[in-house]
Amino acid sequence: MDARRSKNNDHGSPAAFRRKLVSISPESMVNARALFAGRRLPLLITPSGEGMDLIAWAVNNRNYVCERLAEHGGILFRNFSVQTTDEFQSFVAAVSGEALEYNERSSPRSRVASTNIYTSTDYPPGQSIFVHNENSYKRNFNLKIFFFCETPPDQGGETPIADCRNVYERIPADVRNR
Repeated sequence: MDARRSKNNDHGSPAAFRRKLVSISPESMVNARALFAGRRLPLLITPSGEGMDLIAWAVNNRNYVCERLAEHGGILFRNFSVQTTDEFQSFVAAVSGEALEYNERSSPRSRVASTNIYTSTDYPPGQSIFVHNENSYKRNFNLKIFFFCETPPDQGGETPIADCRNVYERIPADVRNR
């Protein structure tokens, strides 16, 4: 509003105020950076402030999540308030649609409640699972896989991951082409 108008208008009247659209980018709501320097996998996403609803954010920013996932190969969402299997299932639906049933099973897993959410491999704590391409043996394999920890362990508990794109790039082109 220019100075001439402000002299003639009552600043307390609704006509003196104009609505201004505020655009909030996905990046302004979260912080995103590589978890490990020099590596693209995984991308670490944390909330910019307290009390952020990850599920509502994911519903409105599904394309952003999918683009970052394609670029980095994996995303670690940390410090959000997703604490139950139901909330986790809502997050999966927001990002990817309905969770799939665990078919063509190769390891013992348990269904969590009446959902298509399953435990990790049900092995005793002293046994290890080697790095592998999850569900690569299946005829119709998943395009995305999600992990969630409802009860953190007293110690350890990290899930090691490897970027198979790096392994692929190290295979000589003539071998890949065969």
